[in-house]
Amino acid sequence: MSSTLWKIRIIASQCFAALPIYILKFTYGSFVGLTLVLSSQQEEISMNSIHKKLFVEMLLCAQSIIGLTTGMIEGPSYTYLAEITQPLFRNTLMAALDLSFLVGTLFFVLITEVMHWKNIALINLVFPIIGLSLMFFIPESPYWLANKNRYERIARSLSLFRGWKFSDSVKAESYLIINNAKKSPAILKHFCQRSFYIPLLIVFFTLLVDTVGGSQILLVNLNKIMKELKSPINKSTVAIIIMSGRTICAIVCTLSIHIAGKRLLVFVSIVTGSIFLIISSIFGFLIVKGKVTAEAYFWIPSFTLIVSIFTLTTGIRNVSLILNSEIFPTKLRQISTGIGFFVRYIMLLILQAIFLSTIDSLSAPGILLIFGFINIIGFILLYYIFPETGNRCLIEIEEFYVGNKVQNKNFNPE
Repeated sequence: MSSTLWKIRIIASQCFAALPIYILKFTYGSFVGLTLVLSSQQEEISMNSIHKKLFVEMLLCAQSIIGLTTGMIEGPSYTYLAEITQPLFRNTLMAALDLSFLVGTLFFVLITEVMHWKNIALINLVFPIIGLSLMFFIPESPYWLANKNRYERIARSLSLFRGWKFSDSVKAESYLIINNAKKSPAILKHFCQRSFYIPLLIVFFTLLVDTVGGSQILLVNLNKIMKELKSPINKSTVAIIIMSGRTICAIVCTLSIHIAGKRLLVFVSIVTGSIFLIISSIFGFLIVKGKVTAEAYFWIPSFTLIVSIFTLTTGIRNVSLILNSEIFPTKLRQISTGIGFFVRYIMLLILQAIFLSTIDSLSAPGILLIFGFINIIGFILLYYIFPETGNRCLIEIEEFYVGNKVQNKNFNPE
Protein backbone atom coordinates (compact mmCIF):
# COMPACT_ATOMS: atom_id res chain seq x y z
CA MET A 1 0.00 0.00 0.00
CA SER A 2 1.33 3.44 -0.92
CA SER A 3 2.11 6.09 1.65
CA THR A 4 -0.76 8.18 0.27
CA LEU A 5 -3.34 5.46 0.95
CA TRP A 6 -1.79 4.89 4.37
CA LYS A 7 -2.22 8.59 5.28
CA ILE A 8 -5.73 8.64 3.81
CA ARG A 9 -6.68 5.62 5.91
CA ILE A 10 -5.57 7.30 9.13
CA ILE A 11 -7.43 10.55 8.34
CA ALA A 12 -10.54 8.59 7.29
CA SER A 13 -10.55 6.75 10.61
CA GLN A 14 -10.36 10.12 12.38
CA CYS A 15 -13.41 11.26 10.39
CA PHE A 16 -15.25 8.10 11.39
CA ALA A 17 -14.60 8.73 15.09
CA ALA A 18 -15.09 12.49 15.36
CA LEU A 19 -18.88 12.86 15.18
CA PRO A 20 -20.15 9.61 16.79
CA ILE A 21 -18.06 10.08 19.94
CA TYR A 22 -19.61 13.53 20.48
CA ILE A 23 -23.11 12.07 20.21
CA LEU A 24 -22.17 9.44 22.80
CA LYS A 25 -20.52 12.08 24.96
CA PHE A 26 -23.61 14.30 24.80
CA THR A 27 -25.76 11.42 26.01
CA TYR A 28 -23.56 9.67 28.55
CA GLY A 29 -21.19 12.30 29.85
CA SER A 30 -19.51 15.54 29.00
CA PHE A 31 -16.11 14.58 30.38
CA VAL A 32 -13.56 12.50 28.54
CA GLY A 33 -14.14 9.39 30.62
CA LEU A 34 -16.01 7.39 28.02
CA THR A 35 -13.59 8.62 25.39
CA LEU A 36 -10.60 7.53 27.48
CA VAL A 37 -12.08 4.07 28.00
CA LEU A 38 -12.61 3.47 24.30
CA SER A 39 -9.48 5.21 23.06
CA SER A 40 -7.27 3.57 25.69
CA GLN A 41 -8.45 0.15 24.64
CA GLN A 42 -7.87 1.01 20.98
CA GLU A 43 -4.41 2.39 21.75
CA GLU A 44 -3.46 -0.75 23.64
CA ILE A 45 -4.65 -2.95 20.76
CA SER A 46 -2.88 -0.86 18.13
CA MET A 47 0.43 -0.62 20.00
CA ASN A 48 0.39 -4.33 20.75
CA SER A 49 -0.25 -4.99 17.05
CA ILE A 50 2.62 -2.72 16.05
CA HIS A 51 4.90 -4.46 18.54
CA LYS A 52 4.10 -7.90 17.14
CA LYS A 53 3.78 -6.83 13.49
CA LEU A 54 2.84 -10.26 12.20
CA PHE A 55 2.23 -8.92 8.68
CA VAL A 56 1.95 -5.60 6.85
CA GLU A 57 -1.86 -5.56 6.86
CA MET A 58 -1.82 -5.87 10.65
CA LEU A 59 0.51 -2.87 10.90
CA LEU A 60 -1.75 -0.79 8.65
CA CYS A 61 -4.79 -1.85 10.67
CA ALA A 62 -3.03 -0.73 13.85
CA GLN A 63 -2.28 2.65 12.27
CA SER A 64 -5.95 3.01 11.36
CA ILE A 65 -6.90 2.31 14.97
CA ILE A 66 -4.48 5.05 16.07
CA GLY A 67 -6.26 7.42 13.69
CA LEU A 68 -9.59 6.38 15.21
CA THR A 69 -8.19 7.03 18.68
CA THR A 70 -7.01 10.51 17.69
CA GLY A 71 -10.42 11.39 16.29
CA MET A 72 -12.09 10.25 19.49
CA ILE A 73 -9.91 11.96 22.07
CA GLU A 74 -8.74 15.22 20.46
CA GLY A 75 -12.08 17.04 20.28
CA PRO A 76 -13.61 15.94 23.60
CA SER A 77 -10.47 17.08 25.42
CA TYR A 78 -10.88 20.62 24.07
CA THR A 79 -14.61 20.77 24.85
CA TYR A 80 -14.23 19.45 28.37
CA LEU A 81 -11.45 21.91 29.14
CA ALA A 82 -13.50 24.80 27.73
CA GLU A 83 -16.39 23.95 30.06
CA ILE A 84 -14.45 23.56 33.30
CA THR A 85 -12.00 26.49 33.18
CA GLN A 86 -12.51 30.09 34.21
CA PRO A 87 -12.65 32.67 31.38
CA LEU A 88 -9.40 34.29 32.50
CA PHE A 89 -7.42 31.05 32.08
CA ARG A 90 -9.42 29.28 29.36
CA ASN A 91 -7.35 30.34 26.34
CA THR A 92 -4.05 29.62 28.07
CA LEU A 93 -5.05 26.18 29.35
CA MET A 94 -6.58 25.15 26.02
CA ALA A 95 -3.42 26.21 24.22
CA ALA A 96 -1.45 24.18 26.77
CA LEU A 97 -3.53 21.14 25.79
CA ASP A 98 -1.95 21.13 22.33
CA LEU A 99 1.43 21.59 24.01
CA SER A 100 0.87 18.42 26.03
CA PHE A 101 0.10 16.48 22.84
CA LEU A 102 3.26 17.75 21.18
CA VAL A 103 5.49 17.06 24.19
CA GLY A 104 4.35 13.44 24.16
CA THR A 105 4.95 13.15 20.42
CA LEU A 106 8.36 14.82 20.69
CA PHE A 107 9.36 12.35 23.39
CA PHE A 108 8.77 9.40 21.07
CA VAL A 109 10.42 11.13 18.10
CA LEU A 110 13.57 11.61 20.19
CA ILE A 111 13.74 8.05 21.52
CA THR A 112 13.44 6.62 18.00
CA GLU A 113 17.11 7.51 17.64
CA VAL A 114 18.14 5.19 20.48
CA MET A 115 15.47 2.46 20.62
CA HIS A 116 13.93 -0.04 18.24
CA TRP A 117 10.46 0.92 17.05
CA LYS A 118 8.91 -2.29 18.42
CA ASN A 119 10.17 -1.48 21.91
CA ILE A 120 8.78 2.06 21.56
CA ALA A 121 5.35 0.61 20.72
CA LEU A 122 5.58 -1.62 23.80
CA ILE A 123 6.49 1.36 26.02
CA ASN A 124 3.56 3.31 24.60
CA LEU A 125 1.19 0.70 26.05
CA VAL A 126 1.79 2.18 29.50
CA PHE A 127 0.24 5.59 28.79
CA PRO A 128 -3.32 4.52 27.82
CA ILE A 129 -3.39 2.30 30.92
CA ILE A 130 -2.47 5.31 33.08
CA GLY A 131 -5.12 7.41 31.33
CA LEU A 132 -7.72 4.73 31.86
CA SER A 133 -6.90 4.60 35.58
CA LEU A 134 -7.07 8.39 36.01
CA MET A 135 -10.45 8.52 34.26
CA PHE A 136 -12.28 7.46 37.40
CA PHE A 137 -11.12 10.60 39.22
CA ILE A 138 -12.38 13.06 36.57
CA PRO A 139 -15.61 14.86 37.61
CA GLU A 140 -18.41 15.79 35.24
CA SER A 141 -18.57 19.16 33.53
CA PRO A 142 -21.06 21.53 35.25
CA TYR A 143 -22.55 22.44 31.86
CA TRP A 144 -23.32 18.81 31.05
CA LEU A 145 -24.87 18.37 34.50
CA ALA A 146 -27.10 21.37 33.83
CA ASN A 147 -28.20 19.96 30.47
CA LYS A 148 -29.17 16.71 32.22
CA ASN A 149 -31.06 18.61 34.99
CA ARG A 150 -28.67 17.42 37.69
CA TYR A 151 -28.59 20.82 39.32
CA GLU A 152 -27.72 19.63 42.81
CA ARG A 153 -24.29 18.38 41.60
CA ILE A 154 -23.23 21.56 39.78
CA ALA A 155 -21.95 23.44 42.84
CA ARG A 156 -19.94 20.41 43.95
CA SER A 157 -18.41 20.06 40.48
CA LEU A 158 -17.52 23.76 40.32
CA SER A 159 -16.00 23.73 43.79
CA LEU A 160 -13.61 20.98 42.71
CA PHE A 161 -12.47 22.97 39.67
CA ARG A 162 -12.33 26.38 41.34
CA GLY A 163 -10.89 25.43 44.71
CA TRP A 164 -13.31 27.83 46.36
CA LYS A 165 -15.27 25.17 48.24
CA PHE A 166 -18.89 26.38 48.48
CA SER A 167 -18.18 30.10 48.37
CA ASP A 168 -20.42 32.84 47.05
CA SER A 169 -18.49 32.78 43.77
CA VAL A 170 -19.37 29.11 43.22
CA LYS A 171 -23.02 29.81 44.06
CA ALA A 172 -23.16 32.73 41.64
CA GLU A 173 -21.60 30.74 38.80
CA SER A 174 -23.88 27.78 39.52
CA TYR A 175 -26.89 30.07 39.32
CA LEU A 176 -25.79 31.40 35.92
CA ILE A 177 -25.30 27.89 34.52
CA ILE A 178 -28.63 26.61 35.88
CA ASN A 179 -30.53 29.70 34.72
CA ASN A 180 -29.04 29.43 31.23
CA ALA A 181 -29.96 25.72 31.00
CA LYS A 182 -33.55 26.32 32.13
CA LYS A 183 -34.26 29.11 29.63
CA SER A 184 -32.61 27.32 26.68
CA PRO A 185 -35.07 25.98 24.09
CA ALA A 186 -35.28 22.36 22.99
CA ILE A 187 -32.34 20.93 21.08
CA LEU A 188 -34.12 20.82 17.71
CA LYS A 189 -35.13 24.48 18.03
CA HIS A 190 -31.50 25.40 18.74
CA PHE A 191 -30.49 24.30 15.25
CA CYS A 192 -32.70 27.00 13.75
CA GLN A 193 -31.37 29.84 15.91
CA ARG A 194 -28.62 32.29 15.03
CA SER A 195 -26.70 31.22 18.15
CA PHE A 196 -26.02 27.95 16.27
CA TYR A 197 -25.71 28.73 12.57
CA ILE A 198 -23.63 31.91 12.87
CA PRO A 199 -20.96 30.24 15.06
CA LEU A 200 -21.11 27.23 12.72
CA LEU A 201 -20.32 29.45 9.71
CA ILE A 202 -17.49 31.19 11.58
CA VAL A 203 -15.99 27.86 12.64
CA PHE A 204 -16.40 26.44 9.13
CA PHE A 205 -14.55 29.31 7.46
CA THR A 206 -11.85 29.33 10.16
CA LEU A 207 -11.24 25.59 9.77
CA LEU A 208 -11.32 26.02 5.98
CA VAL A 209 -8.57 28.66 6.11
CA ASP A 210 -6.57 26.47 8.51
CA THR A 211 -6.92 23.32 6.40
CA VAL A 212 -6.70 24.71 2.87
CA GLY A 213 -3.94 27.07 4.05
CA GLY A 214 -1.76 23.99 4.03
CA SER A 215 -0.07 23.82 7.43
CA GLN A 216 -1.26 20.30 8.22
CA ILE A 217 -0.89 18.89 4.69
CA LEU A 218 2.58 20.40 4.29
CA LEU A 219 3.57 18.85 7.60
CA VAL A 220 2.33 15.38 6.60
CA ASN A 221 4.03 15.51 3.19
CA LEU A 222 7.09 17.47 4.24
CA ASN A 223 9.66 14.84 3.22
CA LYS A 224 8.41 14.72 -0.37
CA ILE A 225 8.37 18.52 -0.64
CA MET A 226 11.85 18.77 0.85
CA LYS A 227 13.12 16.26 -1.71
CA GLU A 228 11.70 18.29 -4.60
CA LEU A 229 13.21 21.47 -3.18
CA LYS A 230 16.60 19.68 -3.04
CA SER A 231 16.85 20.26 0.67
CA PRO A 232 20.24 19.49 2.26
CA ILE A 233 18.49 18.38 5.49
CA ASN A 234 17.99 14.64 6.00
CA LYS A 235 14.66 13.08 7.06
CA SER A 236 15.51 12.29 10.69
CA THR A 237 16.84 15.81 11.27
CA VAL A 238 13.70 17.29 9.70
CA ALA A 239 11.48 15.23 12.01
CA ILE A 240 13.35 16.38 15.13
CA ILE A 241 13.39 20.02 13.94
CA ILE A 242 9.67 19.96 13.16
CA MET A 243 8.59 18.40 16.44
CA SER A 244 10.95 20.59 18.50
CA GLY A 245 9.83 23.69 16.62
CA ARG A 246 6.14 22.87 16.98
CA THR A 247 6.65 22.33 20.70
CA ILE A 248 8.36 25.72 21.00
CA CYS A 249 5.54 27.30 18.98
CA ALA A 250 2.97 25.70 21.29
CA ILE A 251 4.80 27.20 24.26
CA VAL A 252 4.77 30.61 22.54
CA CYS A 253 1.04 30.25 21.86
CA THR A 254 0.35 29.22 25.47
CA LEU A 255 2.27 32.20 26.87
CA SER A 256 1.05 34.83 24.40
CA ILE A 257 -2.60 34.01 23.73
CA HIS A 258 -3.80 35.57 26.98
CA ILE A 259 -1.83 38.78 26.34
CA ALA A 260 -2.27 39.16 22.58
CA GLY A 261 -5.70 37.58 22.23
CA LYS A 262 -6.85 35.11 19.62
CA ARG A 263 -7.47 37.58 16.80
CA LEU A 264 -4.00 39.12 16.82
CA LEU A 265 -2.35 35.73 17.16
CA VAL A 266 -4.30 34.35 14.20
CA PHE A 267 -3.65 37.37 11.97
CA VAL A 268 0.07 37.50 12.71
CA SER A 269 0.46 33.76 12.07
CA ILE A 270 -1.44 33.83 8.77
CA VAL A 271 0.36 36.87 7.38
CA THR A 272 3.79 35.65 8.50
CA GLY A 273 3.12 32.13 7.27
CA SER A 274 1.95 33.32 3.84
CA ILE A 275 5.04 35.55 3.42
CA PHE A 276 7.42 32.68 4.20
CA LEU A 277 5.48 30.31 1.93
CA ILE A 278 5.80 32.74 -0.98
CA ILE A 279 9.52 33.21 -0.28
CA SER A 280 9.99 29.44 -0.17
CA SER A 281 8.08 29.13 -3.45
CA ILE A 282 10.19 31.78 -5.23
CA PHE A 283 13.51 30.23 -4.21
CA GLY A 284 12.10 26.77 -4.94
CA PHE A 285 11.29 27.81 -8.52
CA LEU A 286 14.78 29.26 -8.96
CA ILE A 287 16.41 26.04 -7.72
CA VAL A 288 14.15 23.65 -9.64
CA LYS A 289 14.54 25.64 -12.89
CA GLY A 290 18.30 25.72 -12.47
CA LYS A 291 18.51 29.49 -12.05
CA VAL A 292 20.23 29.00 -8.70
CA THR A 293 22.88 26.27 -8.63
CA ALA A 294 24.99 27.19 -5.62
CA GLU A 295 24.29 24.70 -2.82
CA ALA A 296 24.69 27.48 -0.27
CA TYR A 297 21.22 28.72 -1.27
CA PHE A 298 19.48 25.32 -1.17
CA TRP A 299 18.67 25.71 2.53
CA ILE A 300 16.57 28.88 1.98
CA PRO A 301 13.33 27.27 0.67
CA SER A 302 13.59 24.51 3.29
CA PHE A 303 14.17 26.99 6.11
CA THR A 304 11.35 29.34 5.05
CA LEU A 305 8.97 26.40 4.59
CA ILE A 306 9.67 25.11 8.10
CA VAL A 307 9.24 28.62 9.56
CA SER A 308 5.89 29.01 7.75
CA ILE A 309 4.67 25.72 9.23
CA PHE A 310 5.79 26.87 12.68
CA THR A 311 3.98 30.22 12.43
CA LEU A 312 0.76 28.72 11.05
CA THR A 313 0.80 26.07 13.76
CA THR A 314 1.31 28.69 16.48
CA GLY A 315 -1.72 30.70 15.45
CA ILE A 316 -4.46 29.57 13.10
CA ARG A 317 -4.25 25.83 13.79
CA ASN A 318 -4.31 26.02 17.60
CA VAL A 319 -6.79 28.88 17.81
CA SER A 320 -9.23 27.33 15.33
CA LEU A 321 -9.52 24.24 17.54
CA ILE A 322 -10.02 26.41 20.63
CA LEU A 323 -12.72 28.49 18.93
CA ASN A 324 -14.50 25.36 17.74
CA SER A 325 -14.82 24.17 21.34
CA GLU A 326 -16.14 27.33 23.00
CA ILE A 327 -18.30 29.31 20.57
CA PHE A 328 -21.38 27.07 20.34
CA PRO A 329 -24.41 27.20 22.69
CA THR A 330 -24.34 24.96 25.74
CA LYS A 331 -26.96 22.45 24.64
CA LEU A 332 -25.36 21.91 21.25
CA ARG A 333 -21.70 22.31 22.18
CA GLN A 334 -20.91 18.59 22.15
CA ILE A 335 -22.59 17.81 18.83
CA SER A 336 -21.58 21.10 17.15
CA THR A 337 -17.94 20.72 18.11
CA GLY A 338 -18.07 17.16 16.76
CA ILE A 339 -19.41 18.54 13.48
CA GLY A 340 -16.51 21.00 13.38
CA PHE A 341 -13.88 18.30 13.90
CA PHE A 342 -15.68 16.01 11.43
CA VAL A 343 -15.65 18.72 8.75
CA ARG A 344 -11.98 19.43 9.46
CA TYR A 345 -11.03 15.77 9.03
CA ILE A 346 -13.12 15.53 5.85
CA MET A 347 -11.31 18.54 4.37
CA LEU A 348 -7.95 17.02 5.33
CA LEU A 349 -9.00 13.72 3.78
CA ILE A 350 -9.96 15.36 0.47
CA LEU A 351 -6.86 17.55 0.42
CA GLN A 352 -4.55 14.61 1.12
CA ALA A 353 -6.27 12.52 -1.54
CA ILE A 354 -5.56 15.09 -4.27
CA PHE A 355 -2.28 16.48 -2.93
CA LEU A 356 0.25 14.14 -4.50
CA SER A 357 -1.35 14.24 -7.96
CA THR A 358 -1.49 18.03 -7.72
CA ILE A 359 2.13 18.36 -6.66
CA ASP A 360 3.21 16.21 -9.61
CA SER A 361 1.47 18.55 -12.05
CA LEU A 362 2.16 21.91 -10.37
CA SER A 363 5.50 21.08 -8.63
CA ALA A 364 6.30 21.75 -4.98
CA PRO A 365 7.06 25.49 -5.47
CA GLY A 366 3.73 25.91 -7.27
CA ILE A 367 1.84 24.29 -4.40
CA LEU A 368 3.62 26.52 -1.87
CA LEU A 369 2.71 29.61 -3.89
CA ILE A 370 -0.96 28.60 -3.97
CA PHE A 371 -0.97 27.97 -0.22
CA GLY A 372 0.65 31.38 0.34
CA PHE A 373 -2.07 33.23 -1.58
CA ILE A 374 -4.83 31.14 0.04
CA ASN A 375 -3.60 32.33 3.44
CA ILE A 376 -3.68 35.96 2.28
CA ILE A 377 -7.31 35.52 1.15
CA GLY A 378 -8.05 33.76 4.44
CA PHE A 379 -6.63 36.69 6.39
CA ILE A 380 -8.97 39.12 4.62
CA LEU A 381 -11.97 36.86 5.29
CA LEU A 382 -11.20 36.20 8.96
CA TYR A 383 -10.48 39.87 9.67
CA TYR A 384 -14.20 40.58 9.37
CA ILE A 385 -15.69 37.47 10.98
CA PHE A 386 -13.25 36.13 13.56
CA PRO A 387 -14.36 36.98 17.14
CA GLU A 388 -12.27 37.74 20.20
CA THR A 389 -13.76 35.64 23.01
CA GLY A 390 -11.03 36.12 25.60
CA ASN A 391 -12.08 36.74 29.20
CA ARG A 392 -15.70 35.91 28.35
CA CYS A 393 -17.54 33.03 29.98
CA LEU A 394 -19.28 30.53 27.70
CA ILE A 395 -22.71 31.86 28.61
CA GLU A 396 -21.74 35.41 27.56
CA ILE A 397 -20.47 34.09 24.22
CA GLU A 398 -23.77 32.30 23.70
CA GLU A 399 -25.78 35.40 24.63
CA PHE A 400 -23.82 37.48 22.14
CA TYR A 401 -24.73 35.24 19.22
CA VAL A 402 -28.32 35.01 20.37
CA GLY A 403 -28.39 38.77 19.79
CA ASN A 404 -28.37 40.02 23.37
CA LYS A 405 -26.12 42.92 24.28
CA VAL A 406 -22.86 42.37 26.12
CA GLN A 407 -21.08 44.97 28.17
CA ASN A 408 -17.67 44.65 26.51
CA LYS A 409 -17.79 46.24 23.07
CA ASN A 410 -14.44 44.67 22.18
CA PHE A 411 -16.24 41.34 21.98
CA ASN A 412 -17.39 42.38 18.51
CA PRO A 413 -15.28 40.71 15.82
CA GLU A 414 -14.82 43.98 13.95
